[in-house]
Amino acid sequence: MSWKRRRMTSVWIGLAASLAVLCGAGGEALAQSGDFEVGPWLGWAAGIKSRGASETDYGFLSAGFDVTVPVETFGSVYGGAFEWRMGPWVGATLAPDRPGTGEGGLTMILTQTEHASWGTYGVRFGGGYGGDEIPYFVTSFWGSPVRAGAGGEGRGAVFAKATGVRITVSILRMFQPGDPVATVFGVEMEPEYFLPPYSLFKWGGKH
Repeated sequence: MSWKRRRMTSVWIGLAASLAVLCGAGGEALAQSGDFEVGPWLGWAAGIKSRGASETDYGFLSAGFDVTVPVETFGSVYGGAFEWRMGPWVGATLAPDRPGTGEGGLTMILTQTEHASWGTYGVRFGGGYGGDEIPYFVTSFWGSPVRAGAGGEGRGAVFAKATGVRITVSILRMFQPGDPVATVFGVEMEPEYFLPPYSLFKWGGKH
């Protein structure tokens, strides 16, 4: 990987981490678990697409949502019991140099029933179709410094929204000659961060 590309990837990692810490701070107290949680996001990512010895820049804007339910609750520490959640997810990506793609699959999330003092972590498995990658597998790992959203209804709410801000690392493997692989780093935010004037409160840490 060239020095220029390594620098670009480092910048994206630093930007994603900074945004996640900045936007996650201050919103912990109201974040509690719900029976069904819908997690919408808008995001962007950038990295490298490799095929053999060749490498090219790779990036996109993304939008999507997941729907999760509790599978198992265990332990009890500051921030509430640990909680394992699962459910489906769907998404789409858009880049200036190729057609858009649609994605979907299964997501798993490890968090806590309250404000998640140990952070929130997830992984998405699935596939995509469209653009120059027809079809492809995608695996995304993400983390957030707090339990994102879910509001103040408390445990037992039928529906709650839980996205917040999260750092992402995604690996895409395309079914093309040479089976190219793309590795990208990015950030995902719930859409309210981009809807002024309410977005001013979101950037300040309000859930």
